[in-house]
Amino acid sequence: MTNTTVQLKGFGIINKKKQSSVSIFTVKICDIHFDPSQPRKYFDQNKLKSLSKSIKDKGVIQPVVLNKLRSGQYLLVAGERRVRASKLAGLETIPAVVKEEGEQSAYELAVIENIQREDLNPLEEALSYQRLKQEFGMSITEISHLAGKSRPYISNYIRILNTDDQSKQLLIDGKIDVGHIKATLRLKDSKEEQKLLLQAALKGQTVRTVEKNVENILKGKNKENNTDAQPIKKNHF
Repeated sequence: MTNTTVQLKGFGIINKKKQSSVSIFTVKICDIHFDPSQPRKYFDQNKLKSLSKSIKDKGVIQPVVLNKLRSGQYLLVAGERRVRASKLAGLETIPAVVKEEGEQSAYELAVIENIQREDLNPLEEALSYQRLKQEFGMSITEISHLAGKSRPYISNYIRILNTDDQSKQLLIDGKIDVGHIKATLRLKDSKEEQKLLLQAALKGQTVRTVEKNVENILKGKNKENNTDAQPIKKNHF
């Protein structure tokens, strides 16, 4: 593993006001292990091949981020797409910033880097926010500042994790979006939510159409509840 120290503007993204002097190492790709808890789960193979071709021509421009393990090997924190593309390109080494094992900031960097650079699908993005909230005890406000998103945006994304697996797959496939799921959560009935979301995917319905369908269902339920609540009139003889 070779070492070079360079000045990277804004590196770390956690504090954009700082400029950090960081050491860039050349690391063997065979010593790098993928983290199963990484937010990114799906990779577009065509984009991966395109990146691989670019790496063959120009090399890896931005270093990946690694945690050094006690075994002497490395756990990937950020840049899985670049590592996979480098393998496809036939490279044996890759430039990397190496962090100490267990640093929370390393995972924060992975989340922000993926969101800003590699376009996580909505489910992966939601899982990233949930992990920051549950494992690191971050508040919605803290996450919103970290990710540069509004508080309602973060809350809505975390809420989509409560939907059923079929609807999550529709979201991953791009047949519905977060707005569709957000609209159906008002029903608080998983079967009705699933039915409306599948209908939206099959018919190509807009979020507004789904919102209207939800409103009609809720109005119907309110009408039923009001009818059931009416007092029974007694006949007087």
